[in-house]
Amino acid sequence: MIDNGDVNTGTGRNESESRLVVDGAGLVMTNRFTDIEPLYRSVRGYAALYRAQRMGKWHVLKCLKAGYADNPLYLGLLHKEFEIGYRLSHPNIAQTIGFERVDGLGPCIVMEYVEGRTLRSVLDGGKLTRGDARRVLLQVCDALVYIHERQVIHRDLKPENIMLTANGGNVKLIDFGYSDADSYAVLKQPAGTRRYASPEQESGTNVDARADIYALGVIMGEINDVLPRKWLRLRRVAARCTRADADRRYALAAEVAVALDARHALRRAVLVSSAALAVVITALFALQPIGKVAMTERPAAISQVVRKVDTVYVRQAVKPTAAVVTDTVHKSIVTERAVNNFNQDERLAALNKFAKEKTLAMLRAGERILTDSSVPQKQKNELQNIQFIKIEDVVRAEIKRVVDPSSPEFSLYQSAVLRVMQETFKDYQEQKYKWRTRYAK
Repeated sequence: MIDNGDVNTGTGRNESESRLVVDGAGLVMTNRFTDIEPLYRSVRGYAALYRAQRMGKWHVLKCLKAGYADNPLYLGLLHKEFEIGYRLSHPNIAQTIGFERVDGLGPCIVMEYVEGRTLRSVLDGGKLTRGDARRVLLQVCDALVYIHERQVIHRDLKPENIMLTANGGNVKLIDFGYSDADSYAVLKQPAGTRRYASPEQESGTNVDARADIYALGVIMGEINDVLPRKWLRLRRVAARCTRADADRRYALAAEVAVALDARHALRRAVLVSSAALAVVITALFALQPIGKVAMTERPAAISQVVRKVDTVYVRQAVKPTAAVVTDTVHKSIVTERAVNNFNQDERLAALNKFAKEKTLAMLRAGERILTDSSVPQKQKNELQNIQFIKIEDVVRAEIKRVVDPSSPEFSLYQSAVLRVMQETFKDYQEQKYKWRTRYAK
């Protein structure tokens, strides 16, 4: 039972009231709440959550526990959480409404009340399909892309902080109590939940968006464990998200979304400028199976795609357990100007050429080592194990040199160029295998 102080919670008379009152010539809403009741109290933390009504609408009130109420440090942390949350406005993030003093609770963050359940309760129930998992993870990625673009790191991403709405099962990211931004100097020490904390969080070194990506990878592993059939792609993406070396993880949440399901993620088009759309088309075409279409033939092939498809649609259907099935349609008009911009994209062409030539050069250099009888077998085995990773690291470094990593189009360039590298690596290995098979015969 949570100690409510002087606040009544549904029995007897409420200390706080919510009503319309006459103020001059009009009606105004009072700054008071009714039906205040405990929702959650952190055992080791400094905060407590209450649910309360204002004008018939439920809200969440986050305040300091009794032992922390007079401590300026924790009051500052509460206000910091409010300032970070108040700047955020995204459909997959619970809204922060205000910061005010409530009778019996003291200073409170007033937040949106999300009707639903946490991802943790869904996982504990073991009822999650691959389609549900894809939708939830892509929506989490959308929320992370949004906050990371604003230099905000959540630092406590876990299933308990991911709400799924009762109407549609959509994601609402909650609890920015441990979140951080470049503009703040307080609470820079290690924070978060140990199971989901990245190695750099635990060591107290500087953290960035890749700390949230690490936590997302752990969540992916937990989701995969409850799926009726294991999702191999999800396992691979989770493994990369949770690499101990932050430099070897995905750099951006947008990359994670593309890696989860390239077709699904890139079809989720939105209205963008024609110049940016050219890059989207580039990434889309680079990630789709195109057979043996040569690099020089791709612009013409893309023109054919444009003629066949004028708009791009995405269907997000609610599962049969919901009463109503809804469709969310994101439409994007593909213009000829976008294709022309793609044809003139010199950076992409240069990066694709670099990726192909560098991949072949490093593979041929490795082949010379593998066929050198003077090289110990252990060294050859090590080379084979890390050859792909070494090539990928070189290509990634070149992409970062050519394209600003903080730019919106960076992840699209990176996805397109890495696909060229991967296809070149795959083609080389296939040709080598065919040659060895013919030689053996």
